[in-house]
Amino acid sequence: MSIPILERWSNAVNNHTPQEVLSLYSDDAVLIATFSPNPLNTTEDIKGYFENFLSNPGAGVQFEFDSINKQEAGENLTILCGLYTFLKEDDGNKVEVPARFTYVVDESSESQIIHHHSSQLP
Repeated sequence: MSIPILERWSNAVNNHTPQEVLSLYSDDAVLIATFSPNPLNTTEDIKGYFENFLSNPGAGVQFEFDSINKQEAGENLTILCGLYTFLKEDDGNKVEVPARFTYVVDESSESQIIHHHSSQLP
């Protein structure tokens, strides 16, 4: 399944370009991030989160595209949920963190992501 917003997001993460990642989030987006204890609801908070995460040399993400469920929630609104794995390094060792996600996207906007919830798999 090809989902352009998720491909753009993963490319920006895997290319370590936090500004490009940030450009995919609307100005009033909320990010409930995998590696943050608090919801991030300002552009500056989201920017700082991705700058920190992407400063890790092994940082990346791999979507499990066959796990993705796509639901139409209204005109131009789509909910995407599924599984992905975050990659990072810890003391020089590669670490994989399986996680689940939900995105709410406005397909009529250039900055499509209005809500993104991500959490580690239990």
